[in-house]
Amino acid sequence: MDQQHLGPDQARCYTCGRVVDRLAPACPHCGRIDPTGRRKRQQSVQGLIGLAGVLVFIVVAVAIWPTDDPVVTVDGPTQPVVEQRVIDPAGFETILRERAKRLRVTATDVAAAFETNGVAARRRYGRPLTISGIVATVGVDVEGHEHVTLQGEPIDVWCAFWPGDSDRLATLHRGDAVTISTFGVVRDITVIARACRLTK
Repeated sequence: MDQQHLGPDQARCYTCGRVVDRLAPACPHCGRIDPTGRRKRQQSVQGLIGLAGVLVFIVVAVAIWPTDDPVVTVDGPTQPVVEQRVIDPAGFETILRERAKRLRVTATDVAAAFETNGVAARRRYGRPLTISGIVATVGVDVEGHEHVTLQGEPIDVWCAFWPGDSDRLATLHRGDAVTISTFGVVRDITVIARACRLTK
């Protein structure tokens, strides 16, 4: 019997090739379970639908997960804006944007704070700052990033600069008094001020 002569409710068994009912749980001729592969296809489709549902759930959960960590973005070269994600009582997420008020500190204060208690120092200085200090070194790291090191006690503060400050950095010398704006200070091997600009 050719394929085109099969009725709408008939199919061929994958094992013996004889005609069986499409919904038959087993072939009546050879005993093969699921002779047309219908259950396997059904399980594959159900598995794909379940996987898609899990992926959609994960994407939605990540998108609406509340966070208390402020996000600092740049609105112009030295105008940081702090964004705070807040979930209101109705369950809607709101992003509060406000101009960050820069804390004014010295390089010595920052270095001493990180040496005393790194967690407290990160909380206090991990936001937009204006740091004043005396230039210890001006240089370029192995990746070509320009930096200035400010004298601190007991360690110096390493300030990584935005591209484009090369002309101003080239005029600095050891011992110069400078004021630098930064988006925050972290501790790695040394104390690092990120995304700096010379303000004075």
